[in-house]
Amino acid sequence: MKFSIITPFNRGLDHLRDNLESLKDQRLRIYLDEVDGAQGFTRVDRLLGLCGAENIDGINALIEGGDLEGVEALATIKGVDDLWPLLTFDGLGNIVAVTDKSELKAGVSEVVSDEGNEEEREEKSSDNESDEEEELRPFVYVHYRDFELIIVTDHPDEDISGLVDEYKDLFSIKVVSLTDKTGVAAARNRGIEEASGEYIMFVDSDDYLFPRALYFMDRASHTAGDPDIIYGMKVWTWYSRNGFIATFNKKQEEEENNAQGDDSADEASAAEEAREKEERMKSELSEQDYIEYRRTNAATRLISRRKGIRNVSALGISYKRSLILDNNIRFPEQFRYYSDFPFLCLALEKATTFRKNYRSWYIKRKHADSINFPSLAQEKSEQRFPELLESYRYTKSILDP
Repeated sequence: MKFSIITPFNRGLDHLRDNLESLKDQRLRIYLDEVDGAQGFTRVDRLLGLCGAENIDGINALIEGGDLEGVEALATIKGVDDLWPLLTFDGLGNIVAVTDKSELKAGVSEVVSDEGNEEEREEKSSDNESDEEEELRPFVYVHYRDFELIIVTDHPDEDISGLVDEYKDLFSIKVVSLTDKTGVAAARNRGIEEASGEYIMFVDSDDYLFPRALYFMDRASHTAGDPDIIYGMKVWTWYSRNGFIATFNKKQEEEENNAQGDDSADEASAAEEAREKEERMKSELSEQDYIEYRRTNAATRLISRRKGIRNVSALGISYKRSLILDNNIRFPEQFRYYSDFPFLCLALEKATTFRKNYRSWYIKRKHADSINFPSLAQEKSEQRFPELLESYRYTKSILDP
């Protein structure tokens, strides 16, 4: 298991459903020109004749019937420009959706459709990740399932069993309960005890992941030799998952329609410069200095630029489970509001390898109803400021001098 996703739950079934839907929709690309035996197959005309949304059952029957010649013929569709379908697979072969060719473009960059991320948008073009995903190559989308979801219930008033039953056959879900404790810190710590994945990620029940967030995390782990910490981009929104994706798609379509030129060359140049800088730093610095250089970069993005302890968050970051267990890193349960700061600082101190991929998006939902349905950040309490100071002092005490 690659990822263990830990989600505390106290209330908000509709929000939890968005969370589950976002995991159901995690996907990766398989490029058809990499399929074994991709050439020399016939019956492409038969397959193309089925490539319409109204003929999904026919495509499934073709695949489920063991017609390997027809299945492998998918790889030859790349030569039929006007009928270039993008097929979405469910599980090992059931095609469940057909999207149009417009989704496949060279050099298209994903644009954040919300505010509050200017620095991340600027840095994204210089992220030293390969651009092979944006090459003009035929592909199919396959659902990504190399993860488990651990829901830790914290004395909720709502019963989540019915909702869990809707998704339990789609991906691994484990539900555990807090009994003699309460609070986000205790719930996350309980989830750590149950986790079996190579990496642990914390996702709040009212937040959600963009469709390929886990794949890009997975990709970053492979390209960097399984680093201790992998982090992506956090995006804030008022929207539900469906609203956010619809707004994103509309904005991307408008930008493509109104584009006056192609800036992909500039983005490729910036990425190449970033790669060259990274290689230069790795060759010029000692091993320990290079580790400190990468740690400083991660700390700058995850802590310094958050502009205060209040905005530091452990969410949406993949931590190697061995890093957490070997160093006994836990959320201090005495803190209701600011347990993320000491957890993240200690993880950054103990980690030696880091990787970023800003194509992995964690969608942080804002709460419009701060009276009846406030988030923890909106909760009013006289204890917030004293706890903030105590969290800072506690963090200093647990870090190496």
